[in-house]
Amino acid sequence: MSVPDSSLSLPPLRWGMAGLRNEAAPELRWLWHGYLAAGVVTLLSSQWKIGKTTLLSILLARMKAGGTLAGQPLAAGRAVVISEESSEQWLLRGRRLDLDDHVGWFCRPFRGRPTPHQWQELLDRVAELAAERGVSLVVIDPLAAFFPGKSENDAVAMLDALAPLQRLAARGLSVLALHHPAKQDNGDGPSGRGRGALLACADILMEMRWYRRPPSADRRRRLLALSRFDDTPREQVIELSADGTDYLSRGSFADEEFAAHWRLLEGLLLQAARKLSRDEILAGWPAEDRPDAVTLYRWLRRAVEEGLLRQDGLGKHKNPFRYWLPATEERWRRDPIALILMPELIQPTSENRPGNRRNR
Repeated sequence: MSVPDSSLSLPPLRWGMAGLRNEAAPELRWLWHGYLAAGVVTLLSSQWKIGKTTLLSILLARMKAGGTLAGQPLAAGRAVVISEESSEQWLLRGRRLDLDDHVGWFCRPFRGRPTPHQWQELLDRVAELAAERGVSLVVIDPLAAFFPGKSENDAVAMLDALAPLQRLAARGLSVLALHHPAKQDNGDGPSGRGRGALLACADILMEMRWYRRPPSADRRRRLLALSRFDDTPREQVIELSADGTDYLSRGSFADEEFAAHWRLLEGLLLQAARKLSRDEILAGWPAEDRPDAVTLYRWLRRAVEEGLLRQDGLGKHKNPFRYWLPATEERWRRDPIALILMPELIQPTSENRPGNRRNR
């Protein structure tokens, strides 16, 4: 008969909600609201040269005094960056973005790929410095450059490499790891190269994508996110400022898509001599940027809901919805031809208005 090993320390059973409350972590403290938080590991992925290091640089600069970034509140704080880039490259960014004594760097800390022991030793040093200097954010840029395993597809090696990051987070630090996505696009959700262990380790998954087809001079980017927390925006469009020192929020993909096409839609309807159906609007749309019928219907419906357009009709084949700008009604009322085409525009007078005694 085997005797239980009394040296093993088993965790206590937490019974009921009160037991969970006794062990639960304090309320989440956001560094960059929705994306970076104390005790949380965030993975930011993007293809090469899309701009994730630019986003990181602006984030670090904004941490000097706090403020907002891409429409989300950002707290002031200190950061340590483990980077594959040289000190000279960061010095150039620092001069342009006014990086100061609130950031420290380990630039190219290893001659090659580190051993697991070297990786752990470096992160232990980071933990010590974080405690000494009041650091709130640790950045690894990119994770692949410091991954101690032979392959990112080795699940066991991946878990061993990620364990020190989780221990940093357990100390109350926010951990941000930059990574490259998988070669195959898995849809509209963020994805990371390598085994699913990497994605499972992170609490928040972010991915930056081109707004239009690459390469593009368009300064807008699509930012997707999956998260364990309700505060994380699922998706938004962000735009790099002209001077390259800020990322501004342009709202959700639907918001930006509508805003980008509203002026064209408004222009088409301003020129119209009568109310137009969706098919008639499509026929007048420039061929190089013509949306599909479903997308245009979504924009038209939104414009009606926001009071930008008016609509009549039943949405049937012989009686389709028709759309017009409120501002064009007065012009049409002064046009005899328009009144023949649209007699409903004739405003009833006091003599012919329904309910007048003379018309009963």
